[in-house]
Amino acid sequence: MEEDAVTRLPFAIIDELTDGSPAAVDGLQLWDEIVKFGNVEADRALAESAITFNI
Repeated sequence: MEEDAVTRLPFAIIDELTDGSPAAVDGLQLWDEIVKFGNVEADRALAESAITFNI
């Protein structure tokens, strides 16, 4: 069973958005959290890699 989107870790947060851009036209808003993009999903391994990389 697929995990509910509410419980997934975001791997990207929209912190800048240009009016009229494809993302804005399609409904993305500032501070939206991306938990899946195509076949890419956030998971514990991705989160741990990001934390290690940013240290």
